[in-house]
Amino acid sequence: DDIIYIGEYLDSDVENPNLEIAKGSDGKYIVQIGIYRLTSLEDGVGELTADGLLFTATDAAGNPIRGIITADGQAATVTFTDSTWDYLQNGSAFQYTKSSDTPNIWNE
Repeated sequence: DDIIYIGEYLDSDVENPNLEIAKGSDGKYIVQIGIYRLTSLEDGVGELTADGLLFTATDAAGNPIRGIITADGQAATVTFTDSTWDYLQNGSAFQYTKSSDTPNIWNE
């Protein structure tokens, strides 16, 4: 059920909204991830699977970056699984806490 994913999440480090997940009109998901003092991934596209919400976005170097978002109650973990960007190694994981069931998509 995608309802556990859709919404706005606060970055666990700074308590700022840094993860937004919305359902797009095409049935896929809009995924926007901010990592404090590192980067913002604003063009993520996600697909719900049995393992979690798989996403692909564009990193700061202009290359594809992929990962998975898993949700457990109000907590979400973003884990990068396919990164060529030096500042985000494969396996890097970031924690977020859900603050709203309504996402606030940046520059929609």
